[in-house]
Amino acid sequence: MNETAIEEAGRILGVRAAVVVEAPGKIAVSSLADGELSGLFEQLYGIAGEIGTAMGLGRVGSVVARTEDDEDLCLFLSGDQALGVVSSASRSPSDVGKDVRALKVWS
Repeated sequence: MNETAIEEAGRILGVRAAVVVEAPGKIAVSSLADGELSGLFEQLYGIAGEIGTAMGLGRVGSVVARTEDDEDLCLFLSGDQALGVVSSASRSPSDVGKDVRALKVWS
């Protein structure tokens, strides 16, 4: 994934920004202006791996958090990379996830 992923994710209805996170949880590319949210996506990447291992769930495919501003931070994992999006809470994370998974960057 790269800048193309950011551009394609930005075209998804309700998405205002996107980030690509690579192992070991560092932002590779971002359209976010807010460094604090970038750090949160890095943390979510790490938490996803820890939860899967600690709870015996296997590999976690996505993590969602809601902000005080009613935006969803959705992180979708694929291999050792992840695509994070900031989306409006008016659209369900499930619907946003379907659109993210349909992007050609996941193939």
